[in-house]
Amino acid sequence: RSSDLTKEFTGIQKGFLAKTLQTEALNKLDKRIKSAVEQFMKLLEQIDSVNVPDNFSDCRLKRKSLVKKVQGLLAQCDTVEGNISQEMDKLQSKNLALAE
Repeated sequence: RSSDLTKEFTGIQKGFLAKTLQTEALNKLDKRIKSAVEQFMKLLEQIDSVNVPDNFSDCRLKRKSLVKKVQGLLAQCDTVEGNISQEMDKLQSKNLALAE
């Protein structure tokens, strides 16, 4: 899902969408990213709430691996969110320049 959001952003950034629709598409994509981040955070809370006894080292390693995977996905979302913000700033700058 995270990779789909990244691909969608890349398509918008490369101009595969009409300029008039880019702002709306970026806003929708930003909302989807924020929703994904919220879901990942809830997942981390759920993982954290699982109590694994000390003698279940295999389960503890798998839980740790899962946490790292989710944290990596959160990092990807943060990157895409930052890129969306930069792209929206560019679009606003262009629109202001055209208005003058």
